[in-house]
Amino acid sequence: MRALLIGLGILGVLGAVLAFLPASLVASRLPPSVGLDGPSGTIWSGRGEHLLINGADVGALEWDVAPSALLGGVVQAAIQLKHPSGELHGTVRVGLGGRVVGDGIDLELPLTTLHPNHGPDAWTGVLAGHIEHVELERGWPVALRATFTINGLNAPQAPRPLGNFLLSFDGKADPGTSDLVGLLRDLDAPIEVRANLRLAANRTYRIAGSLAPRATLDPETTQALAFLGAADANGRREFEITGTF
Repeated sequence: MRALLIGLGILGVLGAVLAFLPASLVASRLPPSVGLDGPSGTIWSGRGEHLLINGADVGALEWDVAPSALLGGVVQAAIQLKHPSGELHGTVRVGLGGRVVGDGIDLELPLTTLHPNHGPDAWTGVLAGHIEHVELERGWPVALRATFTINGLNAPQAPRPLGNFLLSFDGKADPGTSDLVGLLRDLDAPIEVRANLRLAANRTYRIAGSLAPRATLDPETTQALAFLGAADANGRREFEITGTF
């Protein structure tokens, strides 16, 4: 019994010490592509004035760690990101293998959040939505169940926004490739869109589908769609956009 009491006493002291470890320890343990400026508080409940991802300031980050989850070898925290033009909040978990799991994440952020110094060739708009569940390996999604809206989407140097769009992932990977495939649809936008967004394990993306102008589309943008080629009998044009993260 005495040994048990001594052991519990040691654990109590260690717990008290850990409870007051500064938040700067979190900043010092982040991967090279991530930085945290102006940390304050403790490793359990803290704040960073500026969260930097690949050099881009995405806003202030606050976190509260659930100590009980540590018993299962998992770091679980409620997080809130406050961007000058939006925010993100939800729950994330990091296991011993380094996989990051997020649940119940709500967000509303500019599309250019990771590119604050974007040029005139950038697509702009606001990304809002709810991530029911996401799993990341080395910063790339390998599982995703979520629904997003892209509001006020504007193409590079376009005279006016193209409208609002819906992007959804059902959490199921393509059985043949393990790629994540989302459905992209317009929400009464001047352009009718039916497409898929494919996220591959090699960190590439591919948006492919078809679109057609509605009567509400301005003549200038309608003419610009001609660069996609001739329309089919239903007035639809095929398109494809690829890239790498």
